Amino acid sequence: MGRETRQLLYAFFLLIIIAGVFTSCRGGTCAALGNSVADQDSDCVDDTSDVCVGIYDPAQFDGDEDGVGAACDSDDTDETKILEKYYPANDVLQEYFPASEVETGVLSAYSAPTSAPLVTHNLDLASDKGFYYLLSCDENFLGILNLIEPEALAISNPDNDFGNPGSDVSLFNEYGAYGRVSTSCSAFNNEANHPPMILFHSYETNADLFVGYITTSPILTNGYDTCSLMDALELYPAQCDN
Repeated sequence: MGRETRQLLYAFFLLIIIAGVFTSCRGGTCAALGNSVADQDSDCVDDTSDVCVGIYDPAQFDGDEDGVGAACDSDDTDETKILEKYYPANDVLQEYFPASEVETGVLSAYSAPTSAPLVTHNLDLASDKGFYYLLSCDENFLGILNLIEPEALAISNPDNDFGNPGSDVSLFNEYGAYGRVSTSCSAFNNEANHPPMILFHSYETNADLFVGYITTSPILTNGYDTCSLMDALELYPAQCDN
């Protein structure tokens, strides 16, 4: 057997070994860790440091850094952390709209479902008399529903913080406070008691009117089903596929 042939065979067997390491990380002992290391969920993270032991979670995301990952943390505030970016509604709207059109009358205080004002405006996404925007339970601006311009504020734009699935303030972030299925401020939690509010800003009166809540909860008064609303906007969050 020639030298070149031996080198080719060596490279071939080496590739097989490497492939075996990475393909064995699911459904069995992780070869990369070795047989002596416990990894009961086969996500190639040692059980002693795994933030979700027993759940396949190679991402190991733990937003509040409490040692329990987002994939298994039952704490409602798990990912409701001190956000890297915070958007008070007044500041956002003042920045993108002339002061003559938007005054400081923006409803900046979240109203819980138990004490929400009566519905003062019905949802009409085709309206040209104003725009609908979202306000979180911790009073974070979460984007505009029915406005194409400015794209910097529209949740339909995946390149801004409101439409980007990787952003802290996006409903599309499955691990974030507003998109995770188990946080109390989420639009996708069937049992959430503080989902995001829908508000309407009127161009005519500069008033901000309460519309309801964007939520998958079937029992909240004045709730608009998140997935139905997203479908109407031709947006398709991953959470709606579950």
